[in-house]
This record gives sequence, C-alpha cells and structure tokens, in this order.
Amino acid sequence: MLIIVIASLKTITVQLYIDSMDLIPSKPKTMGGIGQELFGKGGLLFVTSISSFNFIAFTICYLIVLGKIMASWCVDVFALNEESIFA
Repeated sequence: MLIIVIASLKTITVQLYIDSMDLIPSKPKTMGGIGQELFGKGGLLFVTSISSFNFIAFTICYLIVLGKIMASWCVDVFALNEESIFA
C-alpha cells in the first residue's frame, strides 16, 4: 500500500515539474532553476538544500540496510556471532 502511495506522489511530482518547466518563459531544466525563476535566490537555495538533505538521508538509509544485509550474510555464511561483527 505504501508503494502505491509513493508511486502516485512521485507521478504527481514529475507532472508538476514538467508543467512548471513549460509555464516559465526561460525554460529552466533543473529544479533549482525553477526555484530561482519563481522565488529568486532564496528559492534556489531552498530547493538545493532540500535536494542535498534527501541525497544524504537516502545514502544513510542505503548504508544502514547494506550493513544489516552484510551482517546477516556474515552470520549465515561464516557462522559468526553478531556481537563479534560489530565489536
């Protein structure tokens, strides 16, 4: 159910991005360009800071999941104790 909600929100976001790109006379190609055209330099900084935060958050989540998978793999394959992995 959560996947459907996320997919529909992503679809709406992309549609809004494409529509706003067509409505702005200078035809910016990036989210930052759209923010700058609509709200000035503050909009550019706001959009890029949100994008940077999302990139860092997704990278951290990815590394957490990868670490748990590798720990589980070490426990299963090498018969190690999980406490000895993270010691």
